[in-house]
Amino acid sequence: MLSSNWLTAATLLFGITSLPFAGCGSKPQSNPAPAQAQDPVIIDIRDVASKLVSIALVAGDEAEYEIQETSADGTVTVSRQRMRVIAVDSSANEAEIETTNTDQDGTETVEKQKWEILPGSTPRSDLKGTIEKCRRIGLYRSVSVPAGSFDACFMDSGEPTEQHPARMKSWTADVPFGVVRKEMAAADGSSHVLVLKSFVAGK
Repeated sequence: MLSSNWLTAATLLFGITSLPFAGCGSKPQSNPAPAQAQDPVIIDIRDVASKLVSIALVAGDEAEYEIQETSADGTVTVSRQRMRVIAVDSSANEAEIETTNTDQDGTETVEKQKWEILPGSTPRSDLKGTIEKCRRIGLYRSVSVPAGSFDACFMDSGEPTEQHPARMKSWTADVPFGVVRKEMAAADGSSHVLVLKSFVAGK
């Protein structure tokens, strides 16, 4: 689903080998192999709902996202997703995450999951080095969302083709869970946009 140039850059920066797009109600994707590069590795930007984490999480970390989905016939639905780190067990390499999904009608569903934490997870403070690397190789953008304006690493899979039916874009910055904005646009006119509304950094 990705252009080779995008995939090469993403692999060098983040150890990414594919980029499914998911948001509210998504199913966890398969786990990527740990990155071998020496540069800081940030959260798996492929999937906000992934169970695999490569950035250090702190109890109290919280992020709320607005998700706008547009169907091929133009129908728009808006939902919200809030993720909160309840506890981190470093000895077990696990973090307990509470996810609250709120649909367009205001109905909430709450789920608690254990996320696996990769060995050598990178503190958020080290993300600045990764973002600077993005700047040097041309994968950098400033992005403004309801939560504020950020310097971010930017990824773009390119225009949709028959082989790659959706264009995916993502902005990753120094915030809890790493994700600031993600977009998916399919050739049939459907789209999926996720933006960071607010966040709290744990201590």
